Amino acid sequence: YDIDYYLRSMEASPVKGIDKNNATTLGNIGSCMLDLGNSDEAFKYFMESLEMNLDLGYKRGTANQYRNLGRYYDAIGDYSSAIEYALKAYEIHSQLGRLESLKELTEFLSELYSHQGMYREALEYSRLFKSISDSIFNIEKMKSIAQIETDYLQQKEEEIHTLKDQKKHLLNLLTGIGMLLVIIVVFL
Repeated sequence: YDIDYYLRSMEASPVKGIDKNNATTLGNIGSCMLDLGNSDEAFKYFMESLEMNLDLGYKRGTANQYRNLGRYYDAIGDYSSAIEYALKAYEIHSQLGRLESLKELTEFLSELYSHQGMYREALEYSRLFKSISDSIFNIEKMKSIAQIETDYLQQKEEEIHTLKDQKKHLLNLLTGIGMLLVIIVVFL
């Protein structure tokens, strides 16, 4: 894992203490710790990052740490606390309109509710996951179509410029040949 790199980046950071980058780095270290099975250490890093994000008023970072705390509580089997933090993260990401994060959270919430035997809620978040996934797919498809249209228009514009340049070159060539013929006729 990249824990050493994260720690080095914090040491090299020009800003010490409370800073968005440092808060994000602490959350990343916590995620690595959680993935390695060191949940107690992960919790400490998540809480420190959360406190920094709250002090900074950085909503996205705050939401990410709520999500991480949800993951922590899920890992230790405390599903009701996991749901509580995941819902906090969901609310903030909804306000920010962060579809990718909402997609991840709805899937996570569906799984958490399922673990709790709350199948109606699990189904509701599963449907939300599907809806958000479809929205993201449609947005990506629209971006792809727009890019194809832009590329096509750019290609056509380049072709028009090439044709204009060829026409200008041909006109100059014909003018040169015409002047040469006039000079030859005058000379003769």
